[in-house]
Amino acid sequence: MCVASGLKWGRLDRSRRPSSPELLLCCAVNLNELDEAASARRAGSFVFSTDYIGGPDVGWIPTGDYLDRLPKARRKDVTVLATMAISGAAFSPGMGKKSMGAIGGLMALVNARLRVWLPHPRAVQNLPNGKNWPRWIARPGWTWWWREVIRKFSGDASYLYVSDGGHWENLGLIELLRRGCNRVYLVSAAGDGAQGFGTIGEAIALADEELGIEIEGLDLDHLRAPDGDPAEDEEVLVHADGTIQRFAPAAHVIGTLRLTGDNEPYGKIIVLEANLTNGIRWDIQAYAEQHPQFPDDSTLDQFFDHRQFESYRSLGYHQMSEALTDAPL
Repeated sequence: MCVASGLKWGRLDRSRRPSSPELLLCCAVNLNELDEAASARRAGSFVFSTDYIGGPDVGWIPTGDYLDRLPKARRKDVTVLATMAISGAAFSPGMGKKSMGAIGGLMALVNARLRVWLPHPRAVQNLPNGKNWPRWIARPGWTWWWREVIRKFSGDASYLYVSDGGHWENLGLIELLRRGCNRVYLVSAAGDGAQGFGTIGEAIALADEELGIEIEGLDLDHLRAPDGDPAEDEEVLVHADGTIQRFAPAAHVIGTLRLTGDNEPYGKIIVLEANLTNGIRWDIQAYAEQHPQFPDDSTLDQFFDHRQFESYRSLGYHQMSEALTDAPL
């Protein structure tokens, strides 16, 4: 991955290594002023990468220029670890399409605010490259906290209210497609559970609406464990409490990417789901037998022990290995 030492965004000359991987951290910029975002969405995409920071609704700035023009005290908000935290900060007064109205103002009052006010890329672009920074750049004052209380988030202000990427699109799919990727491996880890695919459905609809890209041929039913009683000779998972769980037919499915209006697809999308299939390693199956909620533990569980962590890692490695066998890089 193209990150520099010290966990700061690096400067990679991509003209010399055009095929090297690029790390994208996808967040949401809250926008609730009139005509700033699509109806009811109340947010737009905001991405951190080695090359650029920003989004299509608020503009972009080269990452190196953004960091050079910020005071040192503000740069800690734009490290790799800080932006990872922003991309997963679920609860805040402004949550894009998931905003909760007046409850958001109450969250600001009680300081339930997992988000950050970041200097607008356009405002930073106009800053002098030196130490003569205007006073506003140092840290947002109480008036910005008041904007959280009254839920006023504008794309034209000096600061942008940046929060969890799931407040706009939870899988990062759109930003891969926006960059022209024609082989996309999409790991569904949105918390829908192995029986529901609402988040994938939203991303598919948004790809068509935002980019004019149609995703076809995905039979997500193959990722679901069948309902009903199993056949007598069918392999099943028997939990420690005596309950029976049927295996899903597959852990991944493959679809195609096609531009609206074109007859032929230009790429493939491989969707992986955290589920249990016949043929998983015995250490994974043994853990699943003792823990019926696996592999769909709540995100409220923030304290995995070593066995729980290893079971998730092993399951992911197994599933991705199978996907790469069917759809090689």
